[in-house]
Amino acid sequence: MVTAALQQLIINSLNDSTIKVLPRFITQETKTFPCVTIQKLDEEESGNLCDVETLALAWYQVDTWCHAPLDAMKCAKTIKDSLRGFRGVVTDIHADVPDMEMFVRFKKEVELVEKPLQGSDKWIYRVAQRYTVRYRDA
Repeated sequence: MVTAALQQLIINSLNDSTIKVLPRFITQETKTFPCVTIQKLDEEESGNLCDVETLALAWYQVDTWCHAPLDAMKCAKTIKDSLRGFRGVVTDIHADVPDMEMFVRFKKEVELVEKPLQGSDKWIYRVAQRYTVRYRDA
């Protein structure tokens, strides 16, 4: 559910229907560029410490994939500016997903270049970002 909430935040920040936001990792064979992918790397469930409910914690990687390096950097910056320090409730995610209270922290970013597939001249530029997300149902 938290992945769907993060996906909705990214879709809202991009405000561009030509950029697909996918909750999975892709390869060049996927051919859905430009796009953004979201991967949950790890998660700790919420606990109860002395009758104080804690927030669940998840680590995410958000990748921006484009054919042009400036497009990848621009898209990644838009996402980072929107997610970095986000504190609030994400609503209207999906009919079967409850509203989520989220706190998002930016960790790091790296720019990557992938060579074209054999027989292609299209390079893929990727900006990978890591985030820590604390969350609970609102």
